[in-house]
Amino acid sequence: MAGVSDLDRHLARQARLVAVVIAVTVVAWLAGQWLGGRLGWQARYAFLFDLAALAAFFWALVVTFRVWYARRANGGPSDQGQSDLGQNNQSAAGQVAAKLHPAKSHPARQRPARQRAKPAAASHARAKQRPTN
Repeated sequence: MAGVSDLDRHLARQARLVAVVIAVTVVAWLAGQWLGGRLGWQARYAFLFDLAALAAFFWALVVTFRVWYARRANGGPSDQGQSDLGQNNQSAAGQVAAKLHPAKSHPARQRPARQRAKPAAASHARAKQRPTN
């Protein structure tokens, strides 16, 4: 991977570690809950597994935030193949919305307004006027 700095490698390693911790936490928590149910452990041990899982998830959240903040402060990935969203002054959510709803993304592409449907009361009144046999 040419052009990747040491900081980018370090942040990628941290992100992989977060992914492994989350996966192992989920498996260990599920296994602990299942094992506790099979062996008839007290509820306080189940809560111990819950607290350990919450601590691991909190750690993963903090490290993920630190990786995100470090990449943002560093100007994004240094790999030339990846684009920086800040270059075109449009957020990621704006780009997704433009792809999903192209008519709303640019004023020149606006569709003409649809004619409003007649109110339900008007069609109901016409139905009352019909003769019944």
